[in-house]
Amino acid sequence: MNEFLGNDILPVDIVLAPEWWSKNEKIYFDRDFFYHPLKRVEEEQKMEKILYDRWGQYGLGQRKVAARPEIGAVHLAAGYLLSEMLGCTVNYQENHPPQVLAAHQELLEIDPEKAFRSDAFKQVINLTSALKQKYGYLTGDINWGGVLNIAMDLRGEDIFMDMMLTPDEVNPYFNGIAQVIEKFTSFMQAETGSTSISVNRGVRHMKKPVFLHSECSHTMISFYHTISNGVKNVPSAFITVARIRIGWQPALPKFRTSIILTWVGEVMSKSFDPIYRKHFSIYG
Repeated sequence: MNEFLGNDILPVDIVLAPEWWSKNEKIYFDRDFFYHPLKRVEEEQKMEKILYDRWGQYGLGQRKVAARPEIGAVHLAAGYLLSEMLGCTVNYQENHPPQVLAAHQELLEIDPEKAFRSDAFKQVINLTSALKQKYGYLTGDINWGGVLNIAMDLRGEDIFMDMMLTPDEVNPYFNGIAQVIEKFTSFMQAETGSTSISVNRGVRHMKKPVFLHSECSHTMISFYHTISNGVKNVPSAFITVARIRIGWQPALPKFRTSIILTWVGEVMSKSFDPIYRKHFSIYG
């Protein structure tokens, strides 16, 4: 029995590319897939059954799938919504995940309240209201990307120069993005009880909710340069991502789950650390 998950299932999952879903199963990722209440439920139900029929013996999918009011895509790796809420254009295509076009905004300014008055967030409110009216509850969550992910969408590659040349401006900028993330994830937590299933499907197997930050952009930052630029006391630096690491112990019939904390620089340390400390559930 896995002590962290409460079952014997291998705590890993796979995410199939949208191209695979569209080619093999005729599931298309247009705007309706994400925001049409009926399609939102039907497509998630269909995907669970497909996964079970193909690879159920390995723990994927569900044999009998009840209609569930999933507010976001469970089996799709895509962070797009918060970038759209903050001003980016997002292209929704049938056989691709939502494509965020970098806005290349000139100013390092974030208006957190404006993001929640955007048409993009209004679509979420319309979706959740319709689903709650029909089912009486909501489940799942929507991928919220991450601080650096969103900053790259808003500023493009210039954000890396900003971090080096104007760190005093970047700190409040990241803090503004952090405030948007906190408000959005708090909204989801209150509605569904989770925030990060859509970030990593493995989270849904945990016995308790985990606040998991995407790390897909952080491989672009050299840890060597982070240290050489003055971050000597690594544990005091800004926590940017928690990755769930699964390590098999041959002598024991279980998996050990731990959290690896990754730091990317002092430039972020003053902005967002309190928010992460508030939300993180640490498993040792």
